[in-house]
Amino acid sequence: LRNAISPSTVIATTTTRLQTNGNAVCTFPSVSGNFYIVVKHRNAIETWSKNPVSFAASNVSYNFSSSANQAYGDNLKSIDTNLWALYSGDIIIDENIDLIDLTAVTVDINNFGSGYISTDLNGDGNVDLLDLISVEQNIIDFIFSNHP
Repeated sequence: LRNAISPSTVIATTTTRLQTNGNAVCTFPSVSGNFYIVVKHRNAIETWSKNPVSFAASNVSYNFSSSANQAYGDNLKSIDTNLWALYSGDIIIDENIDLIDLTAVTVDINNFGSGYISTDLNGDGNVDLLDLISVEQNIIDFIFSNHP
């Protein structure tokens, strides 16, 4: 969670697992106010909520997947009708998908990389040309993190 007035200020963090249905349950210390929700993943572009979200209630729900405008700068990828997702391919975690990320994927393709590793962008357990295609397209599209 980031401060709405001073977004560089981190208010709270947590770690969670994304379920196969797209849900993630996050537990934060007791906070009250409006905060940006920031999602970080091992190989996805850091993605912020479009606007600060009210944490006045004890249970808060936010859905990044319902439309591109749920993310700051509309920074989500359409993966199906009315279904949006984070951009993957930021292997180096520098908020930009570029040739450095492409190189990391290429190295793991050449080394027959497999398992739960950051260069396996489609989550099939292998690093192969299907992962390379995703990075290349995101480089062409100049994908980077958008936030205040």
